[in-house]
Amino acid sequence: MPSETNDFTYAVQVMYTPYLQKMGGRDLALRMARAAPAQMQAQHVRFVSWTPLRPYTYAAGRQRRYAVVRFEAVLDAAGRGQSSGVICSASGAPIPRGSSSTATV
Repeated sequence: MPSETNDFTYAVQVMYTPYLQKMGGRDLALRMARAAPAQMQAQHVRFVSWTPLRPYTYAAGRQRRYAVVRFEAVLDAAGRGQSSGVICSASGAPIPRGSSSTATV
């Protein structure tokens, strides 16, 4: 489990390998995850809430089982006087409110 707030590296450690390959590989994804908190701080962006959405999608490979978890993240962009809720898939792709997504793994 993540050891501290804003530690995004845990998600990379348990991420489905084909997603990592699409992101440019595990090393690049880990570098991006480590850089995210500083970028968010510099841009005055913070998570207000993060809520997993059901139903989850489950997939099984030869050696592992995976859960694809859609989520709703509410972010606050300080200084802009507003918060916006964005629903994203596990891959980070935005999903319009009121719609559903089925990931293919």
